[in-house]
Amino acid sequence: MAINNLYALLGLMAAGAIGGGVYFAYPSSSDPKPIATIRGKLTKEKYVILQEGDSQHWQAVLDKYNSAEYKGKRFTTKEGTTSLEDLKKDCSTTLSKEEGDSSYEKAKLWCTVPRTVQERLKDLGIEVLKTEGDDENTGDKSKWVALEGEYRNKGNNDIKELQLDTTTNDTSWQKLRNKCKEHIGKDKWSDEYDYYLDKVAKWCSNKK
Repeated sequence: MAINNLYALLGLMAAGAIGGGVYFAYPSSSDPKPIATIRGKLTKEKYVILQEGDSQHWQAVLDKYNSAEYKGKRFTTKEGTTSLEDLKKDCSTTLSKEEGDSSYEKAKLWCTVPRTVQERLKDLGIEVLKTEGDDENTGDKSKWVALEGEYRNKGNNDIKELQLDTTTNDTSWQKLRNKCKEHIGKDKWSDEYDYYLDKVAKWCSNKK
């Protein structure tokens, strides 16, 4: 399941919940035609826009923003450290742009509340299976065993560096579970964040 399909499943529900004041902007009084904005698109996809008073998350985002590792993903190419005030201004401007604008990915990265793979899937209504415990009550064993069989028969190698053995035993399901556990904590700044959103949703959750 491509990650875009996760958003598509939520589209109809979200469309009715997002009012004009959130999802639409009006370019001028002489042109009242509503325009779908980046803010609206992110909200529809169940991202949480950073609010003015959310100092903890703003600071976490700002620290990443000013890291040399993410220099190429910033709103601007100017050198130097960006202040929190300037980052908030850039977000405000970008969120008001039309939803098809090329800065959408940057707005998603820098203007929304940080979520791990597991947290993001939960926002989308998808629960990751338990990654601790080795029996049914503590560890969702039967569900992992079922996913193990499906992965072996239909998707072996679908997750990078995970090929299951052709034979099974009472603990072979743990190989899939342990690989899933490695990736559910990845944050949105990971280069493979969207890749693992897709794979964890498909092979590590109760998603049907």
